[in-house]
Amino acid sequence: MQYIYNLISVAAGIYSLIILFRIIFTWFGKTIPGKTIQFFGRITDPYIDWWRKALNLRIGIFDISPVLAIASLSVVQSIFSMLARFDKVTIGNLLSIIFLSIWPVVSFILIFCFAAVILRLIAHITNRDINGNFWRMVDEVTQPVLYRINSIIFSKRTPRLVNGMIVSIIALGVLWVGGGFIISIIAGLLSRLPF
Repeated sequence: MQYIYNLISVAAGIYSLIILFRIIFTWFGKTIPGKTIQFFGRITDPYIDWWRKALNLRIGIFDISPVLAIASLSVVQSIFSMLARFDKVTIGNLLSIIFLSIWPVVSFILIFCFAAVILRLIAHITNRDINGNFWRMVDEVTQPVLYRINSIIFSKRTPRLVNGMIVSIIALGVLWVGGGFIISIIAGLLSRLPF
């Protein structure tokens, strides 16, 4: 049985790598032969599309679904790797693995938004021309983030743009640092559960 668990764990890891290659290929689409992209697309797109339909995770023009797809494979890989080693997994260990596997996705989103808001703040302070495509993409990410964070913190008041961006940067930083700390504590507690 351990051999089967190990095989499933390895297969999940290999499939994660194939999805990662597919993501990278979409970034450099014109430099990679079309047949290569089609091959990887046939293997990975049904799985990624399922995540897109299930949890429409878009931040502006960016689709986070492939990251979640890889994270879920990481959970499967960790569970079957643990089964191969110990031949059993407790509910506490399972919950701990899920928490520890989900956090990198959340962390990535927080850091991505943090970097986008910092870029937007720098552009605003330096009076950059923000009419190009790049800045439009940055605005598509930052505006929903700024709106949500500022509506929570400032309630019904509308802050000045710079103040809203600074508060959002601080809030995202606190969420990232505090979230990582809290997740590690929760995962440690869950892994000690006897059942």
